Amino acid sequence: DFCLSRGLGDVYKRQGYTPVIVSQADNTGDKTDIVADMKAHFAAQGIAYREMTYTDKLDPSQLERLDKAQKYVFIPTSARQSEVNKILPALVEWKETLADPANVTVFGYPEWITFRGETLTNMQALNTRVYSRFYTDPMDIETRAVEDTFKKWFGGEMENAMPRQGLMGYDTGMFLINGLAGDDDLKSADPYRGVQNGFKFVSAENGGMYNDVLYIITFRPSGYTDRAVL
Repeated sequence: DFCLSRGLGDVYKRQGYTPVIVSQADNTGDKTDIVADMKAHFAAQGIAYREMTYTDKLDPSQLERLDKAQKYVFIPTSARQSEVNKILPALVEWKETLADPANVTVFGYPEWITFRGETLTNMQALNTRVYSRFYTDPMDIETRAVEDTFKKWFGGEMENAMPRQGLMGYDTGMFLINGLAGDDDLKSADPYRGVQNGFKFVSAENGGMYNDVLYIITFRPSGYTDRAVL
């Protein structure tokens, strides 16, 4: 998580975004370690960042102190949906007042991929980026084909959990079968991208190997969700 947060910080820097860390007053949030590492990395890299606090919920008037001509990425200190819902509506409202709505985006956490309803709609409106080890697009053609085949063979739907164990098993099996068949090198420089999980094994410093695939999921205003390997 720390390496990822640093990598995304560098991406936002290249794109010209100023990080704004948003937290509730007297509440450090549940992402204290990651946010602290981000701050240290920003300071070490000379990335100027701002901090903003709210009491009950973030108010659009608090955002008026920001320069509307600049680009900002807002980073909540909590991944809890109840806290996220206290922040995103104000950002959406403020975004509508900008000449360039693309000047506002949000950095989120793996827990966010489970959010639905108004929270998801607000995430999409803000081009929210979330990192995760796994992601399933329910509208993906290949995903639906695997689900249909599972139902045909086993007579019922896969367990609706996160991550979905049935899809994890499918991706793991396909990765290993292709590798053992010689069609895909298990140590290939190109990651295997499954319907939910990806695999790319790299050597660890102290021996052995580990899976280095992380996804960056971007929720677009159009409703389309983009999944890229970091």
